[in-house]
Amino acid sequence: VINFVPKDSLDDFGEMQKSFEDYELISDTLVKRIIVRNNGTIETILVKEFSTYQRPSFEKEDHEEDYNTVFLVVLDTSADYQTLNRSMYKVQKGYNIVVDTLDRYYNKDIKKLILPEDNEDEIYAGDYIPRRLISNTMSIEYLGFYTPLSKDNTFALVAGIFGIKIQANAIQKKLSKEYPKSFVLESKIFMGCMH
Repeated sequence: VINFVPKDSLDDFGEMQKSFEDYELISDTLVKRIIVRNNGTIETILVKEFSTYQRPSFEKEDHEEDYNTVFLVVLDTSADYQTLNRSMYKVQKGYNIVVDTLDRYYNKDIKKLILPEDNEDEIYAGDYIPRRLISNTMSIEYLGFYTPLSKDNTFALVAGIFGIKIQANAIQKKLSKEYPKSFVLESKIFMGCMH
């Protein structure tokens, strides 16, 4: 059995990015039969060859403490930002839920939800920054940040992000009569520094 680190664990110079013990190793197993003939010659036959390797996720490596499980109340989803935006302000009036855009706006030219280009956050200015903190405010988000099952251009009207599922369920139930497509989405999201 030969153990070695996966090729994608090496840097541009072929050096390991971490110590050998920190990797989930690939195990390659070779089973060979050696036959010694009467005339003294040796014949080697490969009987079995296999590799096993499970690529470690980013969460399991070093940063699991930077992830939290949260529960989002999603009232509706759509590829049409304007439809969700109208619904958001309708919910604000009807249920007195505060809207928090995080200073982002929908740029019609590039068809993206972004921070203004002159935002003080130089890294995310002109780009999308996701909502991550627990609060009972309302916003429109890219659904793909919270679940890998979503298409890139799907927006979600979020009526709150909660740390306890029972709180999210209570809000969803309150709004479900008017918003029958609403649901609670459990998501494990990165809470560490994004800069």
